[in-house]
Amino acid sequence: MRLVLTVCLALVSFTQVQARLTEKEPDLIKRFGPVVSRGDSRTSFEGRSFSVGTILSFRSDQWTIDTLMLDDRCSRITYRKVGSWTDEQIIGLLDRNGGYGTYKEERTGLGKSFRKWKQADGTLAQFSLNDLTLTHPTYERRLALLKAKAQAESKQAPKF
Repeated sequence: MRLVLTVCLALVSFTQVQARLTEKEPDLIKRFGPVVSRGDSRTSFEGRSFSVGTILSFRSDQWTIDTLMLDDRCSRITYRKVGSWTDEQIIGLLDRNGGYGTYKEERTGLGKSFRKWKQADGTLAQFSLNDLTLTHPTYERRLALLKAKAQAESKQAPKF
């Protein structure tokens, strides 16, 4: 019986620690409060501009949270705050976004002002001065598809 209870508690804890990455908009609203702004994220390749996804912004006290939604799921999230960051804040956000222990820190040679982490699934975390950005592999795949589309369009014969 204790084993079953322990497994159940572990599963509940694991579920609560799961990444905000890949969550849907209603889950993000439940977690962060109402969306304060919504916009289009765009990028350019080969002189062409493409829509990447939708940016949802949230605010809470000293924090601003921007999420990039691809196919109705969060693929990138940026946490910004007023004032300096503590290691506990960084570790806490990494822990809430997949589990701190699942990230491997990569050396940048720039001390605490610029840090990078990577998970086995390809999720990246990057800290730079006043923000922490976590990026799911779906974002990089979307950019690669848009770049390939732009290159293919660039090679088409002119239609004049």
